[in-house]
Amino acid sequence: HRVQPVSRRIVSQISRLAIRILFGKTIWDVNSPYRLMRASSFSSIYKIIPADTLAPNLLVSGLAGKNNLRLYEVPVRHHCRTTGEVSIQKWKLFKFSLRSFLQTFSFRLLIK
Repeated sequence: HRVQPVSRRIVSQISRLAIRILFGKTIWDVNSPYRLMRASSFSSIYKIIPADTLAPNLLVSGLAGKNNLRLYEVPVRHHCRTTGEVSIQKWKLFKFSLRSFLQTFSFRLLIK
């Protein structure tokens, strides 16, 4: 039950849908910054992700699904930000998301 602006919820839903369509696997939080993975599984994924990828977490999620890795998602309690401000807002969020989507789509076209 995370409290977040509508724009961020939309970006999350579109990201989830894009990974499902492009890689064939539904993953709830495709941009999760924390994953526990076997080094051998992660290594094979990490090696093929371009260094300039804007949101590599999306590709990690997609490739984990495409490679049929065993996934177990654990709900984590969300804590609201107590310091600082969100750096990517509104127009900047849209541009970031569009660029990330285009990179993810292009990447998917390149892999088998």
